[in-house]
Amino acid sequence: MNGLRSCPKRLQGADGTTFSFSGRELMLWPAQLLQRVYLTSRLRLDDHQCIPNAYREAILKEADEELHEIRRTFDSTHHASLDQYVLDSGKFCDRPPLQRLVGGKTTPCDNRECVFDDVVVAATFPEGWISSGDGESHKAILKRRYIRRQRRYMRANASSDCIAYGVGIHDNFHFEASLVKQGCTVHAFDCTTRDVDNRMARAGVIFEPICIGESSDLPGQIYQDHLSSVTAASNADTHNAFVSSSQDPVFMPLNDVLDSHGHSHLDLLKMDIEGHEWRIFEHEIIGSGSQRLDSLPYEISFELHTEMANKAYVSEALVKGKNKREVNELFIKLWKLGYRVISKVLNSGDPACCEFVVARLGSVNNVSDTWRNIVRSSHDVCPARRVWFGPFTKTRSSG
Repeated sequence: MNGLRSCPKRLQGADGTTFSFSGRELMLWPAQLLQRVYLTSRLRLDDHQCIPNAYREAILKEADEELHEIRRTFDSTHHASLDQYVLDSGKFCDRPPLQRLVGGKTTPCDNRECVFDDVVVAATFPEGWISSGDGESHKAILKRRYIRRQRRYMRANASSDCIAYGVGIHDNFHFEASLVKQGCTVHAFDCTTRDVDNRMARAGVIFEPICIGESSDLPGQIYQDHLSSVTAASNADTHNAFVSSSQDPVFMPLNDVLDSHGHSHLDLLKMDIEGHEWRIFEHEIIGSGSQRLDSLPYEISFELHTEMANKAYVSEALVKGKNKREVNELFIKLWKLGYRVISKVLNSGDPACCEFVVARLGSVNNVSDTWRNIVRSSHDVCPARRVWFGPFTKTRSSG
């Protein structure tokens, strides 16, 4: 026990990251967790006396062998850093997130309980970095103050403004209003409602009565179905008035909206549009991703609706054929654009719908220095072994 008494309270990795723990907690860590710490932060386990010699030597031997293999395969990849390669490849997961999505495409799923099984949280952050989310007015997004804290690392010509778009407002703009309080410029888009009594304007939200997307993506009958469903679901609403279904909805592609507002980047895109999110992903995010990668949203918060969703709330035409295979395909495409799932919350009333938050953490992105520092603070997550991350907290060194 002499080693435990002399064990430091903090260990600092080569990347400036510190790990805080007690000696007794460290003794309970599984060997592979220590390997994980060693690999990602080059924590020199041989620089202190917290671990018995024999145990330490065994850990280092296995970790060095794993590190050698990772370096060998890393040399043949496009990843910019070894840390990012470890994050992307999910080396310590039973089934890395991408492999799980690809392998699960052909797995039978004939009920709403299994449609999102293969989509798992692929990155997590230090405690306190993510807002508490309930899948409704509160979204589990990266807190703006942590992003602003990193902005001093940004290039001199990079914009530091926080820009957020809320697509699909209905009668609830509380989330958008919360972003205004965090210092963001927030635009709300919805061609099915209007801002009665200027409630959104008074909250600092800039409301625009248009829908994001191409008008051809939402034929008249689908629009009618959607409008009637949300109206029926909110017949008690007395604050916002729905636009008459006889009026032609106004649509504008996302890139055109960005250009018209002079926005070169988008910090956050929130979508809650009862199935129309599929068309926006297909045409506005994935379809244009390779051409305008820098203008893609850094974070996307959205509810994904599938073909088994309650038809009283979701237009059948919008989600026809959107099954487990299509869900997996969508997240595979998002992965290739650098998006990683940081939050997943099943709809408590309808498990055929699920709230997700994805962030551009993958090394495929030429992201700003702000987000490079965000990436450095993230960890890969192995859902089946999440207990590994319990004994310690990871914080950025103040120096």
